[in-house]
Amino acid sequence: MTDKELQKLGRRELLQLLLDQAKEAERLGRMLKETDEQLKQMEEGYERLRDRLDHKDAQIHELRESLEAERAKHETSVVDVGNLAEAALKLNGIFDAARLHPPAPEPPPQPAPEPEPEPLRRRPARSEGRGPFGLRKQRENGKTTLFFGWQHD
Repeated sequence: MTDKELQKLGRRELLQLLLDQAKEAERLGRMLKETDEQLKQMEEGYERLRDRLDHKDAQIHELRESLEAERAKHETSVVDVGNLAEAALKLNGIFDAARLHPPAPEPPPQPAPEPEPEPLRRRPARSEGRGPFGLRKQRENGKTTLFFGWQHD
């Protein structure tokens, strides 16, 4: 709006313009606050991400160091395995030599003399027709029948 147009406006119209400008300034102030809050949130998120990234970098560094230590350990263990293989070959040579030249066999141990067995004792004879365990024999028509103690005539 030009100066001439502004001078031609009346009091009421000027007040209306001031009121509209105040509302616009208030709206823009709120937008500014909202954008400031969003900016702060983004900066906080950025800082959190930066901290997490630093933490991850530290973990990667630690893992690399442990990996290098394991590799160095593995290289020494490969050397140890080589030494073990040499020792195993030497032992195989010793065992082969032992197979070719076995030691003289030891004489078998002399068995201890066995004690003489005691003579068997006989029980006194039982009544005629009875055997051990209460057995009873009975002959009838050329056949022998055995009766046990619980069987009766």
